Amino acid sequence: MSRELPHLLLVNPRESSAENRTHPRKPPEQEENEVSAEGLLQQAARFSRNLVTFAEELRQRDDERDTTLGVPETLTSVDIEFQNWFDPSEFERVYYRDFGLVVNRYSEYNRCALFTVVDKEKFEYMLEQFRAFVNCTDHALPEYTGLIRFIKAFRFHSKTLINPRPRVSQGDPVYLSLVNFGIEPSGDARQSYDAIRTGLERFLRQENIEFQHNDYTDVYELKSVTDTHVDAIARNFDIVHTISSFSYGVIRESAFGVAVRDFPFSVNAPTEDLPIIGVIDTGVSSHTPLAPLIVATDYTVPGGDAAVDTHGHGTSVAAFAALGKKIIGAVRGRLDADARILPIKVLDGRQGHLSTLDVGNLIVRARYEHGVRIFVLTICYVQHLRTDEAHSDYANYLDQISREHDLLIFISTGNYDVLLDTCVYPRHFLAEETNMCSPAESMNNITVGATGANFEDEVPITQHEYPFTSSSLPAAYSRKFHLDEKKWKQKNRHLFKPDVVYPGGNYMRVLHRDLGPCLDNTGAAGLQYLSIVPGAFFGRDVGTSFSAPLVANLAAKMMRKYPQLRLQTIKALIVNSADPVRLDVHKDILSNHLQRSIGGNGLPNEVYCLSSNEDNATIIIEDKIKVGYTKEIPVELPRYLRDAHKNKSLIKVTATLCFAFRPVKGYPTAYCPVHVAFGMFRNVELEQGVVRAMKNGRTRYYATGINGGPSKNFVFSGNWSQDAYFKKQQYSNTQKVTFYVSRDWIEREENKFKLAVQCAFHKCLPDFVTATLPEEYDYSLVLRFQEKVPIAMQTHVLYDELQGCNNLQVLATSELQAEDDLEATIEQ
Repeated sequence: MSRELPHLLLVNPRESSAENRTHPRKPPEQEENEVSAEGLLQQAARFSRNLVTFAEELRQRDDERDTTLGVPETLTSVDIEFQNWFDPSEFERVYYRDFGLVVNRYSEYNRCALFTVVDKEKFEYMLEQFRAFVNCTDHALPEYTGLIRFIKAFRFHSKTLINPRPRVSQGDPVYLSLVNFGIEPSGDARQSYDAIRTGLERFLRQENIEFQHNDYTDVYELKSVTDTHVDAIARNFDIVHTISSFSYGVIRESAFGVAVRDFPFSVNAPTEDLPIIGVIDTGVSSHTPLAPLIVATDYTVPGGDAAVDTHGHGTSVAAFAALGKKIIGAVRGRLDADARILPIKVLDGRQGHLSTLDVGNLIVRARYEHGVRIFVLTICYVQHLRTDEAHSDYANYLDQISREHDLLIFISTGNYDVLLDTCVYPRHFLAEETNMCSPAESMNNITVGATGANFEDEVPITQHEYPFTSSSLPAAYSRKFHLDEKKWKQKNRHLFKPDVVYPGGNYMRVLHRDLGPCLDNTGAAGLQYLSIVPGAFFGRDVGTSFSAPLVANLAAKMMRKYPQLRLQTIKALIVNSADPVRLDVHKDILSNHLQRSIGGNGLPNEVYCLSSNEDNATIIIEDKIKVGYTKEIPVELPRYLRDAHKNKSLIKVTATLCFAFRPVKGYPTAYCPVHVAFGMFRNVELEQGVVRAMKNGRTRYYATGINGGPSKNFVFSGNWSQDAYFKKQQYSNTQKVTFYVSRDWIEREENKFKLAVQCAFHKCLPDFVTATLPEEYDYSLVLRFQEKVPIAMQTHVLYDELQGCNNLQVLATSELQAEDDLEATIEQ
């Protein structure tokens, strides 16, 4: 067996960097926007109804206002549905200039938008244009602005639209999303906004409502608020455009128990170099072998002691995070932990009321008081995400603090267990009810789904008892990504969640003598977990809340071994190592994208995450790039490969790029507002071109290199990992590609290829939005080279030879550092 070797860090000189060039392309086919004569009549009739309804609902809102509240000003918001995709970069300023409207958010892939009026005279002009359209007798010679034709319908943003979902539980926190005046820094509307906001806070204080403002998402979070209060806010405070409320829940039923001290194993006292994992859950019981690993007990939202866990969920999650697979099977003796634990207690039962801002504050506090950079979050919203729903404020918040404070949160997809015993696997994944639960859609963090495996030998199969699904496939209870690729204007095969899947146990299909056929989550196929039940020590169950901490445990091992690595590099290593979990046998039911939306990038390989070997070398690049630039990095392959006995598929290359970004709220298409992509290309210069004479006597430069040249000049196996050419493209910040290199190609390109990275802002964003975003981005790129030649026929060591022809540094590991420290001590 090949020896385990440290990963390598590429420090090859960056050959060049240049401002982005764009190669001309054939424009995409334009969608038909022309409206027939009959369609114009229907549109006029619809506008006529919209005008009447708008006036009635506006008058009704004024009548329903509570004048005793003393709200000093009013604002008007309007929902507009467009005929087609609305281009913010082209038309936001036009709507602001001509109609006095600022946008708050887009939905339905920019076919709908919520606007707020900032100039009443200009908005009245817009209403006049609607009336002119209604009264027009010859649309070939219109007396209205052409902008009106692109609008399909509009309506007043009424109380019903402000508060669309009643609370599930009266104790749930309430979130108030505010209108966005980013393009309107001053003026009468801004003064009205400020006055209403002051009035809102005065109302909350007078009613003794506990509240706090999330500066990251511009959302007020209210606690101990009644439905009467919510109704008053919806009717009177026009700066609130959406009121929402969510319940939170853990996966398993309560396993209540008292302290048990006689566990069959114990945990050795941890060393200071062990990473700390923050477990955001129901607490971690100190009356278990995990007690020596708990670093603090005062991180709690409900109050009390975070080392008390009456539910048991947090304790089992913490055990997987700290000990990984060591608690599977027959567990005896003394165990060495892979991580210490900081319990962050945010629930005191199976389901409850949780403040997202409190969670974020505890995460940031843990980061700076104890240096915690890895967290596990298996408590999600109870409600699943609706198909194509925009990223939640919760996911947005976690994405922002993750980037700003250099964190990585391992988030479970949540479990689907409603009517699971009657579902047809995997057809049930077609239903919206199997969408993941927020904040699993968070993009800067790692989302983890589950397979049906449990790390043990094959489960016995009998006539009356057998596993519900194959252990190698995504578990039936694991949830899927909520965005529907079929509705995307431009496809992006890298945009999906979860990032990876990991064993979480499996249901057993059993024939119960009383209940008949049913599913058992505690049977032999379940995953063994640490229990707080008296005398039980261990239990069996299933859940993505087991999978997430197990992957976090893997990250802790990587962090301990390579303490200098960025967290986005650790994410990239995990994704890069993953072996695909394929559902190809069901491709008649599940599209390729839907398969990725269930199984992610696959199952992480712990060996590849932690080590390279002689014929499988992992090279890491940690770098940064400015927006608007492309850079090129040369990478050489060893010369001995030219003499290999085989030609095709000589070297397998698996490349993964990860980066963190600041999300943009209100623009679902550009939630990830920056495009960072890479490509592995032929040995062609970045800046290369020819100057040609034109008919008018002038000359013109034609790019022929990687930057702006035609792809046929430099592509050999796949183009850029992600395309930024089209405005309707949604971006991903996690991109993985795999390709093979032949002996002929190596010889033709003289053993060298060019790794190129490019960066640009999303084209659909207005300039006043991009002006608020960072102009430079760190990125992590992981390249894994595998020599696909039988070991007996290998003539050289790929790992060593790559170092010989590139400027590579062997990553310092904690073991190597310990040896260096020991040598220094001996010398002294």
